[in-house]
Amino acid sequence: MQVLLDAGVAIYIAMAVALVVWLGVFWYLMRIDAEAKELKRLVLAMREHAQPPTPRVTIEQQTTNKQ
Repeated sequence: MQVLLDAGVAIYIAMAVALVVWLGVFWYLMRIDAEAKELKRLVLAMREHAQPPTPRVTIEQQTTNKQ
């Protein structure tokens, strides 16, 4: 245990821990990016197959009362 507390070894342990943390963050972001791309692909596919809404208009004649 005393060997791990030596200044020459401790810096390598700290660098290894930092590297593992950065690799974890990188992996997490890559996974989120892949899921976002998949969701975007699904939304675009649904948009292509969906029929556009039919416009509806109601026309009413207004009467004016002039006295």
